[in-house]
Amino acid sequence: MEKALRIDHIAFAVKDMERAISFMEKVLGAKKVDDYAHEHMRTVVMQIGDSLPMITLLWEPPDCGGFVADFLKKHGEGLHHMGLQIEDRDKFVEQMKANGLPVPPWKQEGDPELRSEVLIGTRYFPTVLQMMDRKGVKASTPKQWLAEQKKYIRGYTKETQGLK
Repeated sequence: MEKALRIDHIAFAVKDMERAISFMEKVLGAKKVDDYAHEHMRTVVMQIGDSLPMITLLWEPPDCGGFVADFLKKHGEGLHHMGLQIEDRDKFVEQMKANGLPVPPWKQEGDPELRSEVLIGTRYFPTVLQMMDRKGVKASTPKQWLAEQKKYIRGYTKETQGLK
């Protein structure tokens, strides 16, 4: 049976990034370990203690039409999704089918050599689950996670999609 290995990250959609960062740092004692923009979205990676999972804070301008901005309009701030590491995406898809769960119809974006995931929507669970196969590299420390995340995010870029 293909099962989730561990929680990879927990993502929150936020309207005020600086307020969210301040809360994480001053109240929870978290530290900011990465801050990057891709397309029009900003992602800040926070670490609590010295272990996984990482916390990601997601923000987009309200009028950009992106998936985070759309989420914020419809639902407000809050839990956006949970990322879980899995061993093998193809085996996981077969397991979904065997259990009567349809494989999501949307096409995975980006370079499949860098990104391999299955998204399970809220019809089956209270939040979206991002089941992530990191192509044989399973992040078990925050440092490994950050290195893998940089590769993974490259899967979203226009260059890897042939949209230069």
